[in-house]
Amino acid sequence: MVNASSMFGGGGNSAAPVYSATEFFASGSFTVPTGVTRIFCAVLGGGGAGGGRVDVSEGQAGGGGGGGYAHGAYDVTPGTVLTVTVGAGGVGVSKNPGGAGGTTSIAGLPSALSATGGAGGLGNNASNAGAAGGVGSGGDVQYTGGRGGATVINRKVATGGGAAATFMGDGGHGGDALAATDNEATGGGSPAGGDAPDDSQTAGVLEEVALDTVVSVFPGIMGTIPSAIAGSTSHHSYGEGSNGANAGASASAGGNFGGGGGDYEDTSAGDGGPGGYGGGGGGGMRNSSSGSGTGGNGGGGYALIAFKYDAPTTGL
Repeated sequence: MVNASSMFGGGGNSAAPVYSATEFFASGSFTVPTGVTRIFCAVLGGGGAGGGRVDVSEGQAGGGGGGGYAHGAYDVTPGTVLTVTVGAGGVGVSKNPGGAGGTTSIAGLPSALSATGGAGGLGNNASNAGAAGGVGSGGDVQYTGGRGGATVINRKVATGGGAAATFMGDGGHGGDALAATDNEATGGGSPAGGDAPDDSQTAGVLEEVALDTVVSVFPGIMGTIPSAIAGSTSHHSYGEGSNGANAGASASAGGNFGGGGGDYEDTSAGDGGPGGYGGGGGGGMRNSSSGSGTGGNGGGGYALIAFKYDAPTTGL
């Protein structure tokens, strides 16, 4: 749990607005402070892990789906204890489908708020439409995580994971492997609909998002920028997916909220890239009768509780 607070306001004995944002990267609890009667809450499910495959003839290692997202503002009573459950990311297993991401929820609110995790990617000899992304439920806004990259039968490929859904919108999907080409690895999806291109190692592209735009998503509630969504103006800090890799190169992790890239290898372990927060892991494929082909782990979920209230100050 990470707490980031800041105080802004005028001088004299006037009331100064106090802003607080508490982030949860693991399960925990939150007690509504004295004087606080309205809070903003957001939840992100865990990402699904990529599938793993080892095969000399054919085989698809699909990327995992990104976690779902929901947020809303709630009237609360001071002293209320909220229980925060943060969904874990799915775990990649060599030569097997990836594990699903867990559900993130906040219990004790006037109405339910939750987001399911993304499904795990497949590791098999069948075509697949891509592991499904998680969905948000409750609150004022709900978005869906990006699906993992799709595959077609009789190909040796590893696809990228889907991006997490965020306050910016649905997650982009991992790159699809649809061409009649073996030895292919595709990139991971990026948030806000940044779909990775088909039949390419290139990740999806996330447009620049200004910090003042981030704050405006939470009007009247949030005066600080949580660390998970703060960063420089670079795409990666906001969550772009990672590129796919093959021929001995490694698939890197997705940026915050991005999907991991797929990894196809002939002579070394095929290890898909892990997802960022809530991002799906990339598929891992090795063209061999032995060795390791392991999907990247899905990124863990995330929760946020933020509030603003007026407190007296004795400043000049």
